[in-house]
Amino acid sequence: DRAKEVKERLRLLKKNQNLFISDTRLSLRHLPVRVDEKALKAFVKTSLSNSKSPKTRIMQVKIVRDKEKKSEANKLGRSKGFGFVQLDCPKAALHLCRFLISDPVNWDPLIKAGKDDKDMKDSKKKNVTSHIPVIEFATEKTSVVAGRQKRLKDSAGISNNRKAGNNNRKK
Repeated sequence: DRAKEVKERLRLLKKNQNLFISDTRLSLRHLPVRVDEKALKAFVKTSLSNSKSPKTRIMQVKIVRDKEKKSEANKLGRSKGFGFVQLDCPKAALHLCRFLISDPVNWDPLIKAGKDDKDMKDSKKKNVTSHIPVIEFATEKTSVVAGRQKRLKDSAGISNNRKAGNNNRKK
């Protein structure tokens, strides 16, 4: 039940001072397992333009995967059905969140992208309605955020060093 989840989240936030709610990172749950990062990113881009949000960059799109359930077809592992999207603008994150919450129909492109023909036939036979994904601002740990920022900074430094090396070669 959603109310219990919210109460539990608030209890954890009060109990642990290292946790906080991000203003730019969104948590998405009940995603179709066949949706990958590329499909999710395309969906977010389209949704951002439909929501008339301010200009923003998508900083990260991540689907959480079960590393134990790798196959020949899916070398990354099977999706656990949830993921994260991080934008660089808090206002855009809020626009996106409001847009997707405002009408379940807004999720249709993502739900359809995650189903194949067999899934569609099965859901029609059983008359099953698919789960509507849930979007909310992500709960984060300060130590995890610091590590992520360090990795981004380090990778930007490597990228800048490569560019500088290429410029030196051209001379």
